[in-house]
Amino acid sequence: MLRWGILGTAQIAERRMMPALSRHPAAELVAIGSRDPLRAAQWATQHGLRICGGYQRILDDDAVDAVYLPLPNALHGDWIEQSLRAGKDVLVEKPMLPPRLDGTEIATARRLFALAADQGRTLMECMTFPRHRQHTAVRELVAAGAIGELRQLTVRFTIPERAPDDFRYRADLGGGALADLGCYALRAAQFFLGSELRVEHSRMRRDDRFPGVDLSGSARLRDAAGALADLEFAIGAPYRCEYHLAGTAGSLSVERAFTLPHDLAPRVFLDRAGDIRQLDLAPDDQFGNILTDFTAAHDGEQPDAAATLRTMELAAAVLGLGSR
Repeated sequence: MLRWGILGTAQIAERRMMPALSRHPAAELVAIGSRDPLRAAQWATQHGLRICGGYQRILDDDAVDAVYLPLPNALHGDWIEQSLRAGKDVLVEKPMLPPRLDGTEIATARRLFALAADQGRTLMECMTFPRHRQHTAVRELVAAGAIGELRQLTVRFTIPERAPDDFRYRADLGGGALADLGCYALRAAQFFLGSELRVEHSRMRRDDRFPGVDLSGSARLRDAAGALADLEFAIGAPYRCEYHLAGTAGSLSVERAFTLPHDLAPRVFLDRAGDIRQLDLAPDDQFGNILTDFTAAHDGEQPDAAATLRTMELAAAVLGLGSR
């Protein structure tokens, strides 16, 4: 049984991670940390937690084995390192580190993974969607030839405007559509086309109201066989969270790609020459699944950092090309 603390009172912690921890048989949530001690105390009372206080208070407590970090992106690096040095396993919300034009975040990530190994601790990025069975089912359909040879993946992840003080609008906190949404699209491209992808071109849109922050973007990637991945991501647009796989003999469409609640039964649409079939899949708990993977890593199974690092490399390439 892993005893968990959460550093930060972000919405995703309350809506997704805390319920997942309460459902998981190998997890116990015991602590909440916040920059605001009063807010931490309120959450502790509301959720029946024994330990609350500032971030360091949580790290100093021997009753906490692992921490989940849903902090603003730019704070991840420092608190990953402090948590590891305090002897905690770390599950950090995606992106592990926000993309930078100079690409230094990749070297920082490698250093942090090395530190985790040296400390005998687990460090994992909380990228949950690849662990949902719907995507494995879609990939198995592609591998079985359901749409012929895969030629193109199209991913769209766009969300409505946020409150003006949202961290996504602040460059100093690692905001932006690429960091918040584009990482999903890039990970989906790897999931279906593999890691040997090349960014051919990208475009980033910014707004003078939010200096240094990309509000939307698009990118085209290509794999060694010539298959394409066309990606769109935006803050301030109608909600879309979908992908479409086109092959030589048909297509597959997923209408709720990345943010499925644990009790939602997903639907996949298979189109072969206009004959459209709806495939109803079983619900799955992607947050629970990542907790299972994290627990296995804590128990000695080596976590795979390759996909996290490759996503960061691709994000840096998208940012670099789109900023020219």
